[in-house]
Amino acid sequence: GGRARRWAAAELLLEHPRALLVGFGATVAVSTMWYVPPFWTLSALLHKSLGARDSLLVGFSDEMVALAFTPLAGWLADRHGVGLVTILGAAFFAVAALPVYSWLSLNTHSLPAAYLSVGLVFGAAQGFAGATIYLFCAELFPARVRCLGIGLSYNIAVSYIGGFGSSISEALFRASPHVAPGAYWSSVGLVSVLSVLLGLHWERRGLMSLTHRR
Repeated sequence: GGRARRWAAAELLLEHPRALLVGFGATVAVSTMWYVPPFWTLSALLHKSLGARDSLLVGFSDEMVALAFTPLAGWLADRHGVGLVTILGAAFFAVAALPVYSWLSLNTHSLPAAYLSVGLVFGAAQGFAGATIYLFCAELFPARVRCLGIGLSYNIAVSYIGGFGSSISEALFRASPHVAPGAYWSSVGLVSVLSVLLGLHWERRGLMSLTHRR
């Protein structure tokens, strides 16, 4: 009961702090991709210029492109390991987010620009990175504390980094509408890349295990 849960939490914090850190860090990019580009950009950038109908269709296209990229991410994870897929998805977001956002912010009246940036680029990033992040985080922890480990790493990143992503982007938009939100998105992509690389470094030193890396 409660005592077992307390012992599990203590085991995680004392024996697996690196796994918690890597799981949290690896998730911050995709949690931002899930909750910010497909939604915040519609209200902040596109709604006034394109109208409600076209803005919603752009957001819908993001989700459809994400769905299309999911099988590719799964296939690559089976062939080359989930660590590689996690790095590639986060790296793509880190490289693309700032220039694509800046371009969109300067072309808010262009429907093709909206579909290319939000629909294609951010949809592909979201679908690719989000398809296997659950597996990456799950395999950081031994089975006896796996669910709690996911809750204290993946779930916290999704809830707080993803959940507050639109508020952070809105505050940055007021300071620098053409640069700051995109720079923030790129920075969380970089955090996820570095988190996975840090996990690989710790694994080589025998400090943690990445079981499905290959």
